[in-house]
Amino acid sequence: MLKIVIVEREPFTLLGIKTAISQSPDIEVSGEATQTMSGDDYYSYNTLQELEDKMKK
Repeated sequence: MLKIVIVEREPFTLLGIKTAISQSPDIEVSGEATQTMSGDDYYSYNTLQELEDKMKK
C-alpha cells in the first residue's frame, strides 16, 4: 500500500483531492495539511515515520 501526505492551501481542494485518492484501495492518505497548518514543515521530513511522529504531537 502506498501512503501519502497531501499538502494543499485550499481546504475544499484538499477535500476533493483526498476524496478522489481515497477511492483507490492501494493508496492511503496518511496525513494532510493546509497553509494554516504550516504545510512547509511537512516537506522537511525524510521518512513517513518522522511525519507520523510529528502529527501525533
